Amino acid sequence: MKALRISLIIMFLFPGCKREDIPVVTTTDVTSVTRTSATCGGEVISQGDSEIIIKGICWSVNNNPTIQDSVAVDSTGIGSFISELTDLYPGTEYFVRAYATNSFGTGYGETKSFYTQPPSLPELFTYWPSPIRCTSARSGGKITSDGDSPVIDCGICWGTSENPTLSDNYISAGTGTSTFKITITGLESNTDYYVRAYATNSIGTGYGENKLFTTCLDINSNPVNPITMTLYDKPLDTIRYYIQGKWRIVVVRGGAGGMDYCYSSFFSEFTPDDKFITNTYRIAIDTYLIEWVRQQAYYPDSTYRMELTRISDGSHSSASYIIKEIIYDSLIYHETWDDAVYYYGIKEQ
Repeated sequence: MKALRISLIIMFLFPGCKREDIPVVTTTDVTSVTRTSATCGGEVISQGDSEIIIKGICWSVNNNPTIQDSVAVDSTGIGSFISELTDLYPGTEYFVRAYATNSFGTGYGETKSFYTQPPSLPELFTYWPSPIRCTSARSGGKITSDGDSPVIDCGICWGTSENPTLSDNYISAGTGTSTFKITITGLESNTDYYVRAYATNSIGTGYGENKLFTTCLDINSNPVNPITMTLYDKPLDTIRYYIQGKWRIVVVRGGAGGMDYCYSSFFSEFTPDDKFITNTYRIAIDTYLIEWVRQQAYYPDSTYRMELTRISDGSHSSASYIIKEIIYDSLIYHETWDDAVYYYGIKEQ
């Protein structure tokens, strides 16, 4: 009984002998704020009456967040620290404060508030149109960012003026896709068009860059005073006479893969001295010497084929060609083997 009285007297006279202090913490300013993340930290000024078990930051859309809300754990011990807030919602106000926990409880720093950046328009790029034909073309796009807001529609728009929008012609590819391709139909032949991809979210519509393309000249058009005739069965002098000049190669068809492509920059030119000038095989323009050889297979015995030798280095072309016909002033020539590629050229005046 006497021992108990002594203990009570000691506790009364020296109350500081038993302390249960929690940590003292400050919160730093919020920095590096994006649409979905931010950086914040704090400093443990005092660990209290026991060692720091854990420290970090906590945040919420409500004031005075606690460790029962979202947290980012840093480490133990006293001193300063920095943590990152992640998976935030764009355009939202958040409250954040530092915390530190010891065996007696959790101490919090002052509360800081900030707004995440708002969502933005989607970002995307436009695919080059391919293939391009007389009245159609295929293009599309790829969405590289949804602007942190779900894409509710995407597709392509086009017109004859630069920067087409949804107020012009457009085709939707729907939602839920980051890459899409669409075929445009009903175009005018030999016409310049601009096309660009678009994507729409809750903020608005973003567009890819413009792509300019030209539809093919209709190789079946009927110009004034048209020439239509077969050439493969004609004498060599007749063939030479009718093919002389420059032909813009607008369509390439056939081959093992079933090609059907339009072009605007390829040409083939035949000169009176049996030279063949073209850029259909390589980017650079080449000049070839034509050797006319009798073609034995698939055509009449009178048929000639072109064998080409590049003048610059004396190398031979990997293919030989037959001048087939002219249809409405469009020259058609093709390779001599199976799965031949056909070239269609419009006479340049």
